[in-house]
Amino acid sequence: MSGKKQPLVDLKIKNMKNGSRLTDTNENRGLIVKKSPKTKKTSFFYRYEELGTKKSREIKFGDYPDMSLSKARVELQKLKQIRRNGGSPADEIKQQKNVVKKCQSKSETFKDLIDLYLIKYIEVRKGKSDNIINDSKISKYQKEVRRTLYSDPIKKLGKYKATDITKKQIISLIMDVINRNAKTQAKFMLNLLVSVFDYAIGLDVLDESITNPALLAKRTLLKSKIKFTNPSKIRHFSILELKKFLQWLPECPLPKDIKNIFLLTLYTGCRTGEWCNAKWEHIDLSNKTFLIPIAKNNTSHAVQLSKQACELLQEIKKDNTLEYIFPKRGNNQNSLSKKLSYLKQKNRMLDIEDWTPHDLRRTVRTGLAQLNCPTEVAEAVLGHSPKGIVGTYNLYSYADQCREWLQRWCDHIDNLRVTSYDISDII
Repeated sequence: MSGKKQPLVDLKIKNMKNGSRLTDTNENRGLIVKKSPKTKKTSFFYRYEELGTKKSREIKFGDYPDMSLSKARVELQKLKQIRRNGGSPADEIKQQKNVVKKCQSKSETFKDLIDLYLIKYIEVRKGKSDNIINDSKISKYQKEVRRTLYSDPIKKLGKYKATDITKKQIISLIMDVINRNAKTQAKFMLNLLVSVFDYAIGLDVLDESITNPALLAKRTLLKSKIKFTNPSKIRHFSILELKKFLQWLPECPLPKDIKNIFLLTLYTGCRTGEWCNAKWEHIDLSNKTFLIPIAKNNTSHAVQLSKQACELLQEIKKDNTLEYIFPKRGNNQNSLSKKLSYLKQKNRMLDIEDWTPHDLRRTVRTGLAQLNCPTEVAEAVLGHSPKGIVGTYNLYSYADQCREWLQRWCDHIDNLRVTSYDISDII
C-alpha cells in the first residue's frame, strides 16, 4: 500500500483525540485541524509563510462543526488568495473579528446582517484594504446574490432589527415574489435568507439560541405544498406561425442586429444570448463553424453553419470590422424580450400566441423532429450531450450529421417563405 497522504474527511475530524492534530493535502495544503486538550474544541487553522519575512504563521479561522470541512476549505482558498495578492491573512481574520464585535456592540438591522453576509462571505476582500479582490471580475453569481438581497429583502425588511424578523414576515416576502410569477427567484431568495441568518448565528453576531426565521418559513412553505417551480415551457412555432414570422421579420420595426440574431438562431439552434456575445474570432467561414467558447452547460461547442447562415454572416461582416458580430452591448436576452414587449404595447407585434426569443431555439428542435432527424443528432445540434468526455466526443462525432440536418432545416426555412410550400413535400 502506498504511504501517500490522503485528504481530510469528516470522519477523521469527528474521531480526533484531545490534543491531536490533522493536516490536509493537495490544493488544501496549509489547512490544519486541532483539538484542544483543555477545551476539547476542534478548530481550523491556516499555516503559511509570511511574504518577505518567510516566518511561519498559524492563524485560527473557524471551529468545527459550526464551520464544516467544505466551508473551511473555501475559507482557506480565500485566505490563500489574500496572501497571493500581497495581503495579510492574519489581518483579514482580525478585521472579521472586529466586524463581528462591531455588529454585536450595536442593535444591528436586517440590512446590517445582509451586508455582513455579502462582504465577508460572498465577496472576498483583501487583507488590509477594504477593496474586493478582482472587483471587475466578480462572478455572475455574486452579482446576482447582491441584486437579489438588495431587492425585496432590504427594501421591505432592511430597517427592522435582525432579531425582530419573524417567520411570518419572511413568508409574506417570499409569497409576494411567487405572486409575481417569479417562483424560481423566490426559491433562490429564500435559500439566501436561510444562509444569511445561519452565517450570522455561526459568527455569534446573533445569539445561537435564536431560531432561524427563514428556515422556519421554508419549512412552513414546503409543508403547505407551495410550488417553487414554473411549469415547463414547451412553446415553439407551428409551421403556420413560422411562415408568419418569416414574412413579418423583414418589415418589422426591430433593429437590424436583432433581426439578424433571430435569423441566426433559427439557422443554427443556438441560444440568442450566444449570438449576442459572439465574436468574429469564433467564426470560421472556410470550415463553416461557429465555436461557442463556453456554452450554458460549461463546455465549448462547435456549431455547424449552413449555407444560409454563412451568407448572412458574410453580409454582416461587410459593414462590421469590430470584435463582436453584434457590437451593441445592449443586445442580450433581457433586452430582446423587452423590445418584443414594446412592439406588443404598440400593436406592432407578430399576430400569433405570445412568444419569447428562446422559443426560436425550441422551434429548431421541433422542426428537426418534424423532418425526421434522428433524436441524437437533433440533440447534438442544440449542444445537448451526456456530461464528461463521452458527451464531448459525441458532439464531435455527430458534426457531419449536424451539418447535413441543419442544411436541410435551413432549406426548409427558405421553402417556407414560398406560400405554396408544404412540409410533406420533403418528408
